[in-house]
Amino acid sequence: MATLIEHKTRNVLRRLGMEVVPTRRQREVSLLSLHLSRLFALLDVNVVLDVGARHGEYATQLRRNGYRGWIVSFEPVKESREVLTGVARADPKWRVLPVALGASDTTARINVARNTSLSSLRSASEYGQRDFGDVIETARIEHVQVRRLETMWERALEGIDDRRIYLKLDTQGWDLEVLDGAGDRLADVLALQTEASVQPIYDGMPTHLETLRAIEAAGFTVSGMFPVTLDPRLALVEYDCVAVRR
Repeated sequence: MATLIEHKTRNVLRRLGMEVVPTRRQREVSLLSLHLSRLFALLDVNVVLDVGARHGEYATQLRRNGYRGWIVSFEPVKESREVLTGVARADPKWRVLPVALGASDTTARINVARNTSLSSLRSASEYGQRDFGDVIETARIEHVQVRRLETMWERALEGIDDRRIYLKLDTQGWDLEVLDGAGDRLADVLALQTEASVQPIYDGMPTHLETLRAIEAAGFTVSGMFPVTLDPRLALVEYDCVAVRR
């Protein structure tokens, strides 16, 4: 693990236009992290809506990347949320909300995978079962609350003034439902990040082309694409797509 001094040194160098990438931590100090550092500074982002937070890995990386604004994490899976709450407890600008987000206010069954980062409101596809094996297998099913982001908006952002919002989505095939549930509040989002699927690992999830069409229809344009998963043949499975409001 990098020390606090290493993180601070890296962030100072970034402000000077330089980037140091330790080979032992290639993934953490990634092009995505550098891109977000520049984007957040340009847009003066002070709120990140972290949808599909799991154990807080994304938010923790934002902190290491120098971000000091508000983080609001949404995580419906009980076991993951307990870990997340423990991680966030010492951070006064990090909130945790115990719901999934979607296109309607309802309850739903979530498939909690053996590797909980792959838990989804969708079932694994034949491709997902074949190429991801036991880690995507459902270990148990939980019944969770699903809420529209529009419904949760004021609760999530209570007490936060001058909101400059970045929306991060990582819901394992459910991202477009979250966008749909944002309703008119999506107009308040300056930029967003969604995980786009080239080879869908869940049944019924949108392809990356459908995702691109949806975010463009919502008034955003692509700012960057960053590989997340490659298969053994080095074919792209998923990538993070960052988009900014036109």
